[in-house]
Amino acid sequence: ADPIDLGPVGLGRRYFLTFDTEGAPLRALSPGDATGGLSRPIDSEACVVEIAFKAPVSPDHEDLLEARVSVESPVEARRQDRRAEVLTTLVPLDP
Repeated sequence: ADPIDLGPVGLGRRYFLTFDTEGAPLRALSPGDATGGLSRPIDSEACVVEIAFKAPVSPDHEDLLEARVSVESPVEARRQDRRAEVLTTLVPLDP
């Protein structure tokens, strides 16, 4: 699968993507499509992933942002009706 360019990493940014059952990225979504449920899922879409970048971890590590990754399924359900798993990790802020 071709990579999906999400643009620059930055504080307060949020991205939504769908993935297939094999873990390959399929397409980026608008926030409205991602949270409202997809009326027309494309072939093999299995989950919606939200990536949100939050404030630096501490004043001593201003170069690291907290990245919260939420994996929700099934794709066609409204957000409140999806099953969700959340991973929080750290990412370097590009200069």
